[in-house]
Amino acid sequence: MIRSGVGKQFVKIWNKARTLKIDILTFFLSLICISFLIVISSTRSKNYKTILEFSKYVADQSAAIVSQRFQDIALASERAAEIAAGFFPELAPFTFQNEAMINYLSNVNKYNKNFSNLYIGLPNGGFIGVLTLEFADQKTYINDPLKPLPKEAEYVLRYVDWSVDPPTDTWYYQTADFKTISQEEVKNLNFDSRKRPWYIGAVRAGSLFWTGFYPFLPDVGKGISIGNPIYAPSTAQSNSSVVEKKELIGVIGIDLTMVFLDEFVKSQKIGVHGKVFILDDKGKIIVPTTADVDVSSTSDAGLVSMLFQQYSKDPAKPDNIADYQGMEYLSYTSKLPEVFSGDWYIMAVAPSDDFFSGMISVQHHVLLLIVAILFLSALLVIYFAKKVSFPIKKLATEVDKICQLELQSETRISSQIYEIQQIDSAIASMRRVIRSFCKYVPKEIVKDLIDNNEEIALGGKKKEVTIFVSDINNFTTIAEALPIDHLTALLGEYFDALSKIILEYHGTIDKFIGDGIMAFWGAPIEFEDHAERACIAALRCEALTASLNQNRSASQQPLFLTRFGIHTGTVIVGNIGTNERMNYTAIGNAVNISDRLQGESKQYQVAVIISQETREKLGDNFVVRPLDLIVLKENKAKILIYELAGVVDGAHEIQASKEKRELCQDFTAAFKTLQSGDLERAYTLFFEIAKKHPNDYPTQVHLKRIKEGK
Repeated sequence: MIRSGVGKQFVKIWNKARTLKIDILTFFLSLICISFLIVISSTRSKNYKTILEFSKYVADQSAAIVSQRFQDIALASERAAEIAAGFFPELAPFTFQNEAMINYLSNVNKYNKNFSNLYIGLPNGGFIGVLTLEFADQKTYINDPLKPLPKEAEYVLRYVDWSVDPPTDTWYYQTADFKTISQEEVKNLNFDSRKRPWYIGAVRAGSLFWTGFYPFLPDVGKGISIGNPIYAPSTAQSNSSVVEKKELIGVIGIDLTMVFLDEFVKSQKIGVHGKVFILDDKGKIIVPTTADVDVSSTSDAGLVSMLFQQYSKDPAKPDNIADYQGMEYLSYTSKLPEVFSGDWYIMAVAPSDDFFSGMISVQHHVLLLIVAILFLSALLVIYFAKKVSFPIKKLATEVDKICQLELQSETRISSQIYEIQQIDSAIASMRRVIRSFCKYVPKEIVKDLIDNNEEIALGGKKKEVTIFVSDINNFTTIAEALPIDHLTALLGEYFDALSKIILEYHGTIDKFIGDGIMAFWGAPIEFEDHAERACIAALRCEALTASLNQNRSASQQPLFLTRFGIHTGTVIVGNIGTNERMNYTAIGNAVNISDRLQGESKQYQVAVIISQETREKLGDNFVVRPLDLIVLKENKAKILIYELAGVVDGAHEIQASKEKRELCQDFTAAFKTLQSGDLERAYTLFFEIAKKHPNDYPTQVHLKRIKEGK
């Protein structure tokens, strides 16, 4: 019983609404506590396969870093050589007195730490270059190996002059600021630029050329070089035309020693004792240099050679595990991109004990614990993610619907999170308020306020709109004969049906005036075809009221015979009223004209009358006929009014019949004759129409007028 009571109490507390903060804290605290317990209890846990893959990954990453370093240096070297070859022709001739050229060589070599030497070889065998003493590891004079160089010496400006006899080879030792502090002329000259690999290769290729790995000079180290020919354009006369050809004036060269990669490669650690090597295509170590290879303790050369042989047998398998001198090693080998001349490889090697010592015995246990951690974490994350994100997403969807004025939804969100309950309640209230607000203000206005984050305010603008006014014939008589609740129900059905059509064609319902509706097109949403939209809406409303009246007639209900007046004109449209109470409406003489046209429809017994201004904005698809010239009381001006009879091509219920189109055509011809003053001819034409259409009231009106001489 006690346990049952505690359980019920727990369930009761759990089902209470909680804040989002409590849920998030519960989740993270639970996850952290569980993680700490697992970590503390599994500090010695490792999985063999996981560690092996990790070691391969580390080796692969180190190889990728070194490879990228190679590519960056190669690209920088190529760019430097191309830039120099591009503008050096402007610095010709290349002599020791050419300060601009020497300054360029000095500064480029100084500020690019990867270059050991930067120079230019001349077609006569001469040489002008800047050499870095640090890379050459030169500490004494060449002619006197026992005499140390000045401590301030950092660069050598070397000038080999083959233009004199005998040729000279002069070395100018310079400070970091390229100030000469000492010099010597090297004896026993045997240097000829034209015989150097970088010169020969560049001339043959006619473009950038990378040498292989080779010794630069005795006691100066090994490395690779890049050469790029420098041409000076010249012309030659051939028959009657001038032929452009290139003249070789030198080869720009850059030396890259392996020293620049030694420290970088050695810094790439694999485990505790692992190393990274750069090999040639024979498996011989290039980097680190031979002096850095610890042959005595780890037998790097023999180990690397053996592992490279294994790799050569199956290059598709870059990783290998091998025993060497009683120790197991892991290796990862891959080919470097061909940025330099020749095939080079990168190999990462590490003793397996660096990763597995003392851990093999518990690897299976580690695997189980890792799986358990992942499983529990996944369950917790999924649970809390759904608990928090799902209702928030639903609420966001509901808010978006409200912003789009899709207010029909009644969706409510169920959640134990207190904040979500509050948001859901607020959204439901907001939906009800905006739904009610839209019954008083056009939806377009409300949508514009929401989109622009504005508050409704007084103000209006002059706009051309098409105004629609409807009225029920003899509504007063109908209202007096019916009970109020019955009348209200019939009128509500009528207004609802017509309003849906007006809104379907994006009209703005201004107001309900007793039994009439005033609407307009062209504001707040502007349409170029506002007149056509208003006319189609009127025809649709006429067809719908005819259908409603047919049903009401069958059930002995009163008929709502509706007349429509439509006029296009300029009005002031906007929020009219006071700051406390306002209405979005249109005011102006055009509104009065629309109402007058609706009233005229009773005199001519037609459903829809439009003004001349509206008629001018309609296309040929509308079937109309001129009815009369009427005088406006306001300004005593005459306006031409038309009956809107239907459309030629459109919905079936608003299409004008063939008979109606013929009537409109014949009536228009007769009316034009009447307006021309030929009363006798007009009477004849109207009389012919009356014989075909004896029930057409406008025809009878004009026949009567002609008879009376009006």
